[in-house]
Amino acid sequence: MISMLRRFPGLGLVGLVAIGSLAAAPPASAGMVENMILSKCSEAMLSDFKKAGQTPPPGMVDETCQCVLNGWINKQGLDGPIKTCSAAATAKYGLKKNTPASTGSQGH
Repeated sequence: MISMLRRFPGLGLVGLVAIGSLAAAPPASAGMVENMILSKCSEAMLSDFKKAGQTPPPGMVDETCQCVLNGWINKQGLDGPIKTCSAAATAKYGLKKNTPASTGSQGH
């Protein structure tokens, strides 16, 4: 989870814990939780790139956040998928050490 917080500081520890705690929510709200994960992840990534004065490669944000969501859906929590998906995006999109998705700024 620390890796995601560094890469996507807008999520914040409290936000990730709150989202994770919704896993026990009734099935009717499952879509809402999934949308929240995707939304917070996307917002955080876009904000990080904007702060760095950069634009993420096309498809990177959606693909990375969907990857994190898929891990959560498969009961892997958020920490593992965040690390795996961040590393995969960094490799796939050839990001350098000074880009938001690969440097990791401190989260909230």
